[in-house]
Amino acid sequence: MKLRFVVPLLLTAIVVPKVAFSADEPAKYTIADEFRAGVLGFPWGTDLEQVATNFPAGVAWPAVSSGSRPPVERYYAVPDDTPILGLSRKGQQTMFGFDRSNRLIHAIFAMPYSAKAQLMSKARTLFGRPGRSSAVGLQRWISWAPVDGVAMNIIEIPHDTRPSLFVMVVWTLK
Repeated sequence: MKLRFVVPLLLTAIVVPKVAFSADEPAKYTIADEFRAGVLGFPWGTDLEQVATNFPAGVAWPAVSSGSRPPVERYYAVPDDTPILGLSRKGQQTMFGFDRSNRLIHAIFAMPYSAKAQLMSKARTLFGRPGRSSAVGLQRWISWAPVDGVAMNIIEIPHDTRPSLFVMVVWTLK
């Protein structure tokens, strides 16, 4: 499933969790340790033109919903095989989200659905237990508490014909 077609589903529930998170399994390594500097070599706040220079094969389009937090104004999706959390992503895509000031504020990494168990195990090993799990329609969201302005969610869409799996990293500091 192409990221562009999944965006309306994801946008209905993109929120940075604001609930109390479990601390009974403190992680030695945090989401901020992994993503504080940004994603794929782009610092948080990088503009779309800089991302497009490095990924010229991408497609940009305006956001179709204002329900995301922080609000996303524009998306840019690119073919991308770069491993995330050390896991292979052959033949996948990455979608960058930009705010009204054209600053990079989140990234969504498509993952092979077959890597679901490995992804969950790796995320729990690195970051500890997730603080929240919720369902929104067909979507299952597994969220880790924001650390130093960076939050992470794993989003599963177990569709019958084409199940999808995503890692979403959100920059919450502006």
